[in-house]
Amino acid sequence: METKVENNEEKITDKAFNRALIISILGILMCMVCLCSSTWAWFKDDVVNNKNVIESASYGIVSIVKLDGTSEEIVETEKNTYTLTSGKYQVTLNKEGDARYGYVIISDDIGSKIYTETMNDTQTTFTYVLEITADKIITFKPCLGMYAGTPDVLDGGTITF
Repeated sequence: METKVENNEEKITDKAFNRALIISILGILMCMVCLCSSTWAWFKDDVVNNKNVIESASYGIVSIVKLDGTSEEIVETEKNTYTLTSGKYQVTLNKEGDARYGYVIISDDIGSKIYTETMNDTQTTFTYVLEITADKIITFKPCLGMYAGTPDVLDGGTITF
């Protein structure tokens, strides 16, 4: 930069000032161009991939309820719902679907709930004895995942409603 010294003060010449001003303006313009182009590239970019499909696991049950000691199957009133009279029943729950873990909530028409142990890849069938003390509507609701609490009935056990 060219400077002149007068009375112990440095003064910049017009030529040096103009050169510094032009370089600063060019630097600001370059920064603005880079910012605009990177912003445009960010919003313009898109990726499409049709080969990766995300699917969730499915878990369901097939319930079979028989009068204890007989081969007589009780007919469902709805999917996994039975109207049962007092007595003992043999209940078999078969895991259906590709989920790794699942459990079943057994409920009656007055809101009582019983939780089974978790079924997994090695245990796909759950059998127990259901003792009914009065006429009830019993529903078996499959739930995906592992039951966090202590199950009320284990495989081969007996429960009373």
